[in-house]
Amino acid sequence: MLFERENIATGNTLLPTVTVRIGNSVCLKALVDTGAHATVVSRALVQSLGIQVEPWNGGNFRSVNGQTVVPTGLASIEVACLGASMTLQAAVLNSPPLPLALGVSALKEMHFRIEFSAEGVQLSCRKNGLAQDPEARHVQRSAKQHVRRYVGADEESANGVIHVPTGSGLTESERKKMRELSRKYRKVFDDGQLQEGCTAKAEHCIATSPTPPISCKAYRLSPRERDYVSMVLPDSIGKKKDGDWRFCVDYRRLNAVTIKDAYPCPRVEDVLEQLSGSSYFSKLDMKCAYWQVRMNPADKAKTAFITPDGLYQFKRMPFGLTNAPATFSRLIDCVLGEQKRAHCMAYLDDVIVFSKSFEEHVEHLELVLEALDENGLRLNATKCLLATHEVECLGHLVDVEGIRTDPSRVAAMVEYPAPRDVKELRRFLGMCGYYRRFIDRFSSIAHPLTRLLKKETQWHWDGSEKEAFAQLKKRLLESPILGHFDEKLQTEIRTDASQSGLGAVLVQLGQSGERVVAYVSRTLTAAEQRYHSNELESLAVVWALHKLRHYVHGRKFTVATDNAAVMWLFSNKKSTGKLARWVLAVMEFLDDCTFVHRAGRSNEAADALSRSAHKPEEISENLMERILCVAAPEAITKQEMGLAQLGDPFAGRLVGIIEGRDDAAHATDIEHVKRTYALQNGVLYQKNLGRGRPWLLVIPQRLGYAICVATHASKTAGHLGMTKTMEKLRRRYVWPGMLDACKQVVKSCPTCQLRKTPQRKPMGWMQSIPPPRHPFEMVGLDHLGPFPKSRNGNRHVIVCMDYLTKWIEAKAVPDTSTEYVASFLLNDIVLRHGTPSKLVSDRGTAFTSARMVEVLGALGIQHGMTTAAHPQTNGLVERANRTLTSILAAYVDEAHRNWDDVVPFATFAMNTAKQASTQWSPFELVYGRQAVLPEESCLPWPKGRREAYHIFQQRVESWRREANGRIQRSQENQRKYYDQNRRPAVDFRPGELVLVRKHVRKIGRAEKLLPRYTGPFRVEEKLSELNYRVTSRASAHRRRPARHFVVHVSNMKPYHVL
Repeated sequence: MLFERENIATGNTLLPTVTVRIGNSVCLKALVDTGAHATVVSRALVQSLGIQVEPWNGGNFRSVNGQTVVPTGLASIEVACLGASMTLQAAVLNSPPLPLALGVSALKEMHFRIEFSAEGVQLSCRKNGLAQDPEARHVQRSAKQHVRRYVGADEESANGVIHVPTGSGLTESERKKMRELSRKYRKVFDDGQLQEGCTAKAEHCIATSPTPPISCKAYRLSPRERDYVSMVLPDSIGKKKDGDWRFCVDYRRLNAVTIKDAYPCPRVEDVLEQLSGSSYFSKLDMKCAYWQVRMNPADKAKTAFITPDGLYQFKRMPFGLTNAPATFSRLIDCVLGEQKRAHCMAYLDDVIVFSKSFEEHVEHLELVLEALDENGLRLNATKCLLATHEVECLGHLVDVEGIRTDPSRVAAMVEYPAPRDVKELRRFLGMCGYYRRFIDRFSSIAHPLTRLLKKETQWHWDGSEKEAFAQLKKRLLESPILGHFDEKLQTEIRTDASQSGLGAVLVQLGQSGERVVAYVSRTLTAAEQRYHSNELESLAVVWALHKLRHYVHGRKFTVATDNAAVMWLFSNKKSTGKLARWVLAVMEFLDDCTFVHRAGRSNEAADALSRSAHKPEEISENLMERILCVAAPEAITKQEMGLAQLGDPFAGRLVGIIEGRDDAAHATDIEHVKRTYALQNGVLYQKNLGRGRPWLLVIPQRLGYAICVATHASKTAGHLGMTKTMEKLRRRYVWPGMLDACKQVVKSCPTCQLRKTPQRKPMGWMQSIPPPRHPFEMVGLDHLGPFPKSRNGNRHVIVCMDYLTKWIEAKAVPDTSTEYVASFLLNDIVLRHGTPSKLVSDRGTAFTSARMVEVLGALGIQHGMTTAAHPQTNGLVERANRTLTSILAAYVDEAHRNWDDVVPFATFAMNTAKQASTQWSPFELVYGRQAVLPEESCLPWPKGRREAYHIFQQRVESWRREANGRIQRSQENQRKYYDQNRRPAVDFRPGELVLVRKHVRKIGRAEKLLPRYTGPFRVEEKLSELNYRVTSRASAHRRRPARHFVVHVSNMKPYHVL
């Protein structure tokens, strides 16, 4: 028995009971009491059903132990039992042994029959000529089967005749060998007649946190379920695939207070790869696996469940306990031991034995069956499959060729209806995700669907979503066979990246050609979608190497990529930032890895080898018409063109000369016109003496701009430049002023103005900032980073440089907020070196916030800011940042976690080094002497003479004046070199329209395809020789007000209107 009553003291576990239904809803157990005349019912049941109770007028009852029992009332109850129905008059008692007891009077009226046999107790009745309910007979047969199962084996099983399915394709001798093996281990196989096993190898314990006992009401069951529960044993019921019933108990509340057992279950990928190279498989299925494990006696009470008949508790480990999988996995690992790695694998209650030959398989299978027999474990004979060449494993079909999807499971996904909400979509993606290793670029295909799973995304099921849904189904149907990984073959990882995801293919190259081992993919995070294409390709390599590490670690392999920058990245020894971190992340692979560049379609997945070639698709006439009509500005007939030419001053005069209607024309003009021009079907053409068509169409001037626009801006024109556009026009058309019209159209094309950059030197001569006269009179401030998060929690560095002495102050901070900038300015600059008169910075939010304006105003510091996208204004600090980064890179550890500890040492090194522009070190100009370096403090040096203060002051002031002059001369030399690659700035006037260079990338867009400029903007004011304040136009439909900002002239260009 798997169950036992929790309270044995009531003494009624062996009393005969029958399931009855009261009214149309309630089913319960009724005691068949042949020793009592009256039928009794409990007061609690009557009250719960709302049955009216009448006063009791009869006498008292006497129980079997001699006690007097006084009924409290009389109730009329309609009951149905075993196909018969009737109305019973029952005495109401306060606490009877069972809620309902049928007395002899009721049993007689129902013609109730009780039969005792070797198969058990059978109950039946016949009332008013009604036959027994067929469903009740089915339940009785099911009960007989369970009784037979729990009592003992029948004669056939005792004689060792066990039928265990074998694989197809076996020879007769091989089948005979399998039958002998199943007969030898007949105790291990259960064909439905033997008892479930019971191992002594393990017991299931339930460790719980301190909590009060858990209790809840019983679930309501259907009549058929209640009959089954009553005749077999109680609780909620679930139906198996084969039509049998499964006991299910809702242990969610118990699981919530159970201390979890973290014993690992095997990974599906590892299980499948373990079968590589095998030709014979046997699948062994445990019979009621969990019920073969005993419950710890101390924890039996925790499994108690409620039924209408009372409380029951498990003697064996039930289904539904949170730690049951861990207990069973630990048991199987202990039973199989080293066999699990050598020739068998187990995933919970499924055991697969695999071998390369039949002889090996017989030996391996016998070892496994022997281990199961020794430990008292039993198998379900009907669900086992011995010595097959193909085995179903965790939703996959595995054979010697490789791994493929299970068609029965794929069919359910293909027939899945279009989801109506996020819940249904998540269910579909979960099913498809289980087979994602079979689908190339799974994440990219599913990207339109995964977007809908985000909380902030509104549900939208249309074009791209429907296409992705259909594409996933199609890919599942066409899923290839993935080869088993072979360590002897050449291995190659092919990576690719797009704006929606990363993908990689693991391929092995053998004598039979390429074979795909695995596809892997994932979507990009919001931050990764802003990466440059080179960064995405590099990230794809880093991610793929770690995803496929278990295949390639410690062996030679090749990485194929279509991006040459990736090859440079992993061979460059001086990478910085996240690129340096990526190089460190894959350092363990670089000695064994060879990078290969493959462009274009040569880097596609190799699954096309297993498919037939497709014939080239013919272009339909409709498509041809669309292609031919793409560039046409407007359809013009020959008659319309002839009339337009007659109305044009130039073309009309030529037509008149040819037709002899122009009496004022000279003879030479007439001869020249007739030799050069001709009328064909009423349309004027000019003979083409150069390359191109033999006749050029003479275009009326009013159509000239339309022809220019079509030749330059149509889809087949490509927005080419003026020279190429003019060349196309010259080979087809002619009209006076064609060159000017072409120039004007190309120059004023909105798309070209936003997209193309001028092929000339940038505008604006160099404007240097005059150096100050005193130290820390003017300083520059900037942020450096972000770096990897250090052990101290820092990610950025605030850098400040004095414009005269070049003195550096730097401090590591967690972020770039105004709070840290203001604290650094006060504590590290003002309180150490005094308050500067002017501070130069970029337009970062930390420097432009209201809080920063307030701080600078309180200190009386004038704030000068660089223009947008023009960091040269604060170039002094930008150059110092590069030097500081170089020093940090030289001393940082491999984990890049100690860089903030190096910052003070790096600033000391920079402050004690001679500057090229001043010829002094910043330390000398600030302190008036050389710094004593740590390495020289332990060496003998002669003591210097003391110097009078006024002499010291004069000398330092002299150094600083000389430094000021040297800085100015250095700026002059820099200006000469800088201006060689510059041209004079255009003087934009207020009100003039301009375009501004665009430096911000958009998420999910290719940087190379974005416009280079934005606008147009209107010039509002000229602030200096190089800086302008411009304003954008307000947008009413986007509810966007006009914006004002400062732009450097090198980032501006005029906007032309046709």
